[in-house]
Amino acid sequence: MIDLFFERKGKEKEIVEKWDEYLDHLNQAIKDDDKDYQIKLEQWTTKGDDILADMLQLMGKSLGYDFDKVRIRKAIYVPRGHGDVDLENRVIRRGIAEIVIGRKSLPVSVYEPNQTVKGNHDGK
Repeated sequence: MIDLFFERKGKEKEIVEKWDEYLDHLNQAIKDDDKDYQIKLEQWTTKGDDILADMLQLMGKSLGYDFDKVRIRKAIYVPRGHGDVDLENRVIRRGIAEIVIGRKSLPVSVYEPNQTVKGNHDGK
């Protein structure tokens, strides 16, 4: 909707350019087989949040609001659990994708009927 509400000229041009930068960033993939995947994912997320905050600040200014970047990033209530769930979902999807494409296998154990599994049953 940014392209519909803001023009590529005047003071709004910066907003559309920041939007283009944000879209470009979202389309930069992190290699699944990268050993530093988790670190790079966190860096990618932080950079995306910075670009988005810059764009929201520009949008606010164009509408007559004077929000600073820190307020935009920190004053909005987003429960940490939502971010944790999102990250866990990404890890799960990545793991399933690696199994489906054959990069990893799913460990399987076979037990005879009525056989007792050795070990603690309380999760320890």
